[in-house]
Amino acid sequence: MATKKLTDRAVKAAKTDRDRGEDFRDPVVRGLVLRVYASKTKTWGILYRTDGGRRRWFKLGDASALDLAEARRRAKVTLGKVAEGEDPQAEREASRRVGDV
Repeated sequence: MATKKLTDRAVKAAKTDRDRGEDFRDPVVRGLVLRVYASKTKTWGILYRTDGGRRRWFKLGDASALDLAEARRRAKVTLGKVAEGEDPQAEREASRRVGDV
C-alpha cells in the first residue's frame, strides 16, 4: 500500500499495473484510502479496526463522484464514529439485511 501525497490531480492520474489493483493512503486523513482497480475504477474508502481488533473496509463512494475534499470530510465523520466504538460497515450490513426481509 503506497503512501502518496494525494491531490485532485494525483487522484485523476492514479493508475495501477497490478492485476488486483492498488491502494493509495492519504497522509492527511489517517485511514482514508484511494483504491485503484485494474479496470481503472477508483473508489474512496477507509480502513479501520473495530474494538475487537478486526480490520474493516468501509466504502465511501466512487472517486469520479467524490472529490478529495469531500472524501476527506466523509472519512473524518466516519472515523469519528469508529472512535466512539461504532462499526459503520457492520451497521451498513445490518441495514441491508433488514431491507431484504
